[in-house]
Amino acid sequence: IILAKNKDIQDSINYAQKIQDAILPDVRELRNNLRDVFILYKPREVVSGDFYWYTQVNDAMIMVAADCTGHGVPGALMSMIGNALLREIILLNGITEPDKILYALDEGIISTLNQGGVEKERKDGMAISICKIHTHKKQITFASSQQSLIHINKEGAHEIKGEFFSIGDYEVTDKKFENHVIHYAPEDMIYLFSDGYLDQFGGPENRKFMKKRFIDLLNEIKHLEGSFQKAALEKNLLSWKGDKNQTDDVMVIGLRL
Repeated sequence: IILAKNKDIQDSINYAQKIQDAILPDVRELRNNLRDVFILYKPREVVSGDFYWYTQVNDAMIMVAADCTGHGVPGALMSMIGNALLREIILLNGITEPDKILYALDEGIISTLNQGGVEKERKDGMAISICKIHTHKKQITFASSQQSLIHINKEGAHEIKGEFFSIGDYEVTDKKFENHVIHYAPEDMIYLFSDGYLDQFGGPENRKFMKKRFIDLLNEIKHLEGSFQKAALEKNLLSWKGDKNQTDDVMVIGLRL
């Protein structure tokens, strides 16, 4: 009975993975509009609470990287809600400025999950980064909730941090999202990422990988073609993790502009 139940559950989760994969953008479409791109996407379990989203709006591209509360099936359900809300906000309602998208997404998550401040109520939501890329201006407008963007140019690596509160946190009533404008030159690299890579335990002292080590690694591989950067990041992650379990969902997006 246990074996049969386990097979039924696993079959359901595997089918859910196919549905989740189907809603993720095709990387080939991104490559039509960018110099080079890679996406390292490694769920901790079969389905993921991390997701990425992309669309073309008039003369700009909008790229999204999100890390939902939880992982596995609960995280995947949140990712489906986030994906649907982004489509509604950007494609149906025509909101394309990153800070305004975050305001609308925050309201949408709170409303969809009926989160209203009941004592001990779960605070489900997400950390998310939104980039609006204006290729003709060589400019990016960036806004984020609890995530960072790494911009590497000839001068080195620069981190642009997002706001400290998460999307869907109803206890914070005075949220203020801010747009950051980044000017770039051809061949610059932009990285968006969830916290899974940084939080992976491993190494000789079984510690988290951490952001400084991550940025140093990006600096080492920035000159490589995207597919080779992805392979280097994956190889390093496996080496750092060793025989430890994967701590969280992992997502790293690299864009050569």
